[in-house]
Amino acid sequence: MHRFLRSVDAVLFPSRLAILRVLLIAFLAFNALTRLALAAYNGEPSFFLPWRLLPAMAIGAVFDLGAAAFVAPLLAVLLAWWPGRYPAALRVFLAVLLVPLCVLMAFVAASELVFWNEFASRFNFIAVDYLVYTNEVIGNIRQSYNMPLLLSLVGVASLLLWWLIARKVGPLVSAPPAGPGVRSRAVALWVIAPFVAFGALDARYKEFSTDAQLNELAGDGYYDFFHAYRANEIDYERFYKTLPLERAGRVLAGELDRAPRPARSRHSSGTSPAAGQRSGSTSS
Repeated sequence: MHRFLRSVDAVLFPSRLAILRVLLIAFLAFNALTRLALAAYNGEPSFFLPWRLLPAMAIGAVFDLGAAAFVAPLLAVLLAWWPGRYPAALRVFLAVLLVPLCVLMAFVAASELVFWNEFASRFNFIAVDYLVYTNEVIGNIRQSYNMPLLLSLVGVASLLLWWLIARKVGPLVSAPPAGPGVRSRAVALWVIAPFVAFGALDARYKEFSTDAQLNELAGDGYYDFFHAYRANEIDYERFYKTLPLERAGRVLAGELDRAPRPARSRHSSGTSPAAGQRSGSTSS
């Protein structure tokens, strides 16, 4: 197994593409910490039982890889074909590029915690709907949360994440580029990865238990948001109060009985008198 993993690593991350490995590991680790934070925020100790938590973490890691697969091809092309005589420029470029990526990761994690506080769920169609009613949502968030503190924590987390990744990425920038064939093979595999992830992943994979919130931990915020936008649906019975069908039927029948009846027309069985007179005068 160790030999197999080393072979896979050599194919996917040759030479400078090892930077991509660092970014993927950082993404997986940060999302795992977010998953643990959501579990702790939920306040349910049974979530941390190994036979409950480990499947959620493993399934979540698969979804995390699927989400990362949509960004990895661009980074793979950049790292594979950057001219080897400009390592300093590559170091600066990556340092700048990591800033928005780290901010995005920290901001999404904070958004997931806020959304979990409201709905005990990962992003769903309600989150997509929030994009339509931006003013109302931002106003509600400002009233409910200490935004300066929340944004300050996002900034601190972004800087810490940037520093940890930059320390690992820096020494790998100066690695000599691999041969054109090796680089082309690696880039080709990463270009195929989004199509594999799109075809292979299914939101139903996270439904591994009878506990809805535990299943939500196994999701991924990025993937779930995209899925909600694409599917345009939500589990109505979970997020809205409902009545048993028999009781709902009785309530509806009572409402219909109290509803005013439409008045019957005096001339419902035939034509109007004026029409009859016109018809009679014509026939005479």
